[in-house]
Order: sequence, then structure tokens, then C-alpha cells
Amino acid sequence: CIDLSIIPLKEKAERAFNLGLAALLAESVYNFGEILQHPVLDALKNTREQWLIDLLQAFNIGDVEKFD
Repeated sequence: CIDLSIIPLKEKAERAFNLGLAALLAESVYNFGEILQHPVLDALKNTREQWLIDLLQAFNIGDVEKFD
């Protein structure tokens, strides 16, 4: 594991975004709960990329209305 406090915020946001996209595009990921609990996703909160967290949450709970 890497200590997230030593990684610059921009790099954390980039890693979080790539991790989120990889989870959405992976053929064998059926539960997004673990990725949603990962602290690196905090780097996307209240940014333009907040939509990715929202989408992962919608997929995780199966909320079709939230997805729309």
C-alpha cells in the first residue's frame, strides 16, 4: 500500500479517475462497493469528476433513476 498523504492531489485525482473508469469498463466487476470505499476516490469529491463517484454509486445500488 502507498501512503496517500505523500501523493500530490492532482496525481491522486488522476489515479482515482483511472481506477473508477477501469472498474466501470471491466467485464468481471459486479460490485463497486470496494472501490467506493477506497480513500483515493476522495480526490474526486466536489470536482468536475464527481460524476464518476455518483455513477459508481448508482451502479453499486442498482439505482436506474439515478443513472438517468
